[in-house]
Amino acid sequence: MTTEATRLRSNALGLIGIATLGAIVMAPALSIYFNYSPIAKSAGKTVPLVYVIALVAALPTALSYAFVSRELPSAGSAYTWLWAATSKSVGVWLGLVLAFYYLIAVIIQPLMFGLFFNDALQLLGWHGPGYGTWLTGVTVATLITGLITYGGIKASARTSVALLAIETAVVAALAVCTLYFYKGQRHALDWTAFDPRCSLNGHRGIFEGLIIGTLTFIGYDVICTVAEEAKAPRKLIPIATLLALLGPGLFAILASWALVSAVPYADILPALASQKTPITPIAEGTWGPAGSVVVIITGLTSSLGVYIAATVGCSRILYAMGRDRTLPAWLGRLHPRFQVPWNAQHIIYVVTLAAAAFFGQWVGPLDAYIWWGSAIVLLGLTTYLMVNAANFLFFARFRRDRFNWFANAFIPLVGLVLNAAILYQSFFVALIHEPWKMGKSIIVTGVGFMLLAAIYTAWIACRCPDLTGPFDASPADRGPTTRTPEKDKP
Repeated sequence: MTTEATRLRSNALGLIGIATLGAIVMAPALSIYFNYSPIAKSAGKTVPLVYVIALVAALPTALSYAFVSRELPSAGSAYTWLWAATSKSVGVWLGLVLAFYYLIAVIIQPLMFGLFFNDALQLLGWHGPGYGTWLTGVTVATLITGLITYGGIKASARTSVALLAIETAVVAALAVCTLYFYKGQRHALDWTAFDPRCSLNGHRGIFEGLIIGTLTFIGYDVICTVAEEAKAPRKLIPIATLLALLGPGLFAILASWALVSAVPYADILPALASQKTPITPIAEGTWGPAGSVVVIITGLTSSLGVYIAATVGCSRILYAMGRDRTLPAWLGRLHPRFQVPWNAQHIIYVVTLAAAAFFGQWVGPLDAYIWWGSAIVLLGLTTYLMVNAANFLFFARFRRDRFNWFANAFIPLVGLVLNAAILYQSFFVALIHEPWKMGKSIIVTGVGFMLLAAIYTAWIACRCPDLTGPFDASPADRGPTTRTPEKDKP
């Protein structure tokens, strides 16, 4: 009889596999294929400047992730850290926010896969691909991703490494070739792309662009959820976190700079209006008919890569909370052979298909990506604010002998200020003036979910006041989410 696995597969991932999971969520190809155009719509030619601001704003938070994960590596990530640094209630609330944040990262990927799937059908001669064929692409992406993620963490990491290598090479080649050969018009880098005075809509345009620009730098933290499956997690997780942020971040800045310098802003507007990705006509202008084929293939593979990594992160958070009984205990069960949280993944894929189908019909596939992309930034920045707070509070409470005023006070303070400024300016100033469908509804949904999470947390606190006992943050313990739960009673 096969017994149920009680622990995630330990020592399964090295530095390359860990860093790749974070880097591929940053999506070097999709940050250009999708994020470039809506940023340009708000900020014009200053897309690279928006990426620079987003990267600088993300760096202090990445350092906070690195410092805390070195002390308390756990599949629960920020959920566990806030539990330790503050209280069980705060940890549970943030765990729910974190789970929804990663779930949105999952939902976005089949939306994009479906768009490229329609492009592929059109290229093959299919006349008029629409919602039905797009939804077919969404389903195909989910089936492929499920086959890989259900097979174990090693299969997920190896696939991610291969897909990341492909997309990075293709986008780099496209950016360079476009700069030098696009319609034979422009051959030099445009330095005004870093001048805020050249923003299409002034400073407001830059802050509006930062919503999607920040989306480019959201997701590297998924690395911390595989801490229990990593080799030497206290050493490798912090290194991988910084590599996953800086590598794709610099890549996005340089690639967007090349495209802005080569392609006039007016050339991408028709694609936006027709719910298509503008990178396809750009690639055709550079490489001819083969350009669209290359873009479609890398768009499909890049979407799959992020889909895989985001599912890994979301399922580990749900697993950690199920293991601690802060969510239903069956979410904390693992497959006996593959040692992955199958039950959590079942829920993820069902919700993803339902959400994609609804929003693809309601606002259209491309706007659905922008809608969910804006929502994930709201929840992601909220998570990042809390992680910066955890950096200070955890070291102040449990590591006073190693507390450093620069690393554990100044850096998280800068992270708090930068993330709060972007959150306020991009959402509660810029986005709130947009129409309901693509503006206020995003804010209401995000804030509404956080309120629901607070209500659930209050219910859990009253119903199970001593859910897992006092938190032990001694160096030898990884926290409550690494304890092996007792066999669930029938």
